[in-house]
Amino acid sequence: MVLSYYRLKQTDFDGHYKEFSPVAVSCSAYENQTSVSFFPNPFTTYIKVEIENSTSQNAIINVYDAYSNLVFTKNIISDLVAVQTLDLDLSRLVIGLYTIEYRSDSFSSMQKIVKN
Repeated sequence: MVLSYYRLKQTDFDGHYKEFSPVAVSCSAYENQTSVSFFPNPFTTYIKVEIENSTSQNAIINVYDAYSNLVFTKNIISDLVAVQTLDLDLSRLVIGLYTIEYRSDSFSSMQKIVKN
């Protein structure tokens, strides 16, 4: 179970403020679900892909340019471990905005990425 703590501070236009007591929030509902992160964003050469709790052994990563043309693809064989990390060499792409997609039998995720 993952606990996150939040505290709200409200500040009025006249500078007076009130701080509220911290609240603990349990994030366990999503603890064992598949998630994919792409970072850093923006990137220059490589982008790191972090896959958590994958239940599929085969997946694919596609990168599309601003015109929806497929400019990069990579097949992934998952180790079915809690966290799998890999680096993608996107150095041949020109500077611009791209969409990166991770797709497996049971999960898919898309995100905008920027190459500087």
